[in-house]
Amino acid sequence: MKYVLFVSISYKHYKKENYFRIFLDDILVDEITLSKDINRVGIDFVKNNLDKDSWLRRDLIRKDKTTKGKWPLLTERLWIYEVEIPEGNEPEIKLDFKIADSNYTNGFMTKSAMVRLEKIGLVSLHEFKKMLKGSYYEAWGYFKNQRKKFIEMLKHELHQGFIWPTMDKFTIKTKNESTELQNLWDWDEWIGEDFTAKVKTITKHRTLILQGDSIVPKGLVSIDPIFLLLSKHKDVINIYNEDIRSNI
Repeated sequence: MKYVLFVSISYKHYKKENYFRIFLDDILVDEITLSKDINRVGIDFVKNNLDKDSWLRRDLIRKDKTTKGKWPLLTERLWIYEVEIPEGNEPEIKLDFKIADSNYTNGFMTKSAMVRLEKIGLVSLHEFKKMLKGSYYEAWGYFKNQRKKFIEMLKHELHQGFIWPTMDKFTIKTKNESTELQNLWDWDEWIGEDFTAKVKTITKHRTLILQGDSIVPKGLVSIDPIFLLLSKHKDVINIYNEDIRSNI
């Protein structure tokens, strides 16, 4: 089955070129060179480009306020790939970063290249094409209101839900330690050394979704609003895999 894998990071460049590799299990998807800063697209982008009556505009502005600007929006670059995953397979997604660029001398380091993970997403090619056409946009605005009513009826753990098709938890391994970090709400940490980030996949509703950590996703699904924002502003997807560009 064909899926779309997308990766978004922020990056602070120092002096040397750095790079990261994307793997599905042990299969290399791409190696990406990092040579320029990659910044977040700020909330002003949303305010200036989405209609004032848009529920998505209100939702993103509210998230920006409640998280004091830490809610990760789009970044200036988004890597996107069409990948073939046989039915029944649940591959692990791994990002392997080589960030060996600093002014480390005599035990001191004051400057270095830095990376912050923003988004990893996985969605079937069929659903991705529907998103690009705007199929989810108005429908999800309606469903959000119905979902709130349904949550009020549920008095058990299923009301917690999970986000689709992205993941906000990554297992991070640096040279010195292994830590699980959550970046959507209160994590704003940059990593300035070689590290790997891993995300698990799991089959749910006959399709692959991202699991991300040891907790199995359950409950009512919520669509990542940043995923929907792409349907309104496809121009921000400025790095394409050639195969997927020819198919969309």
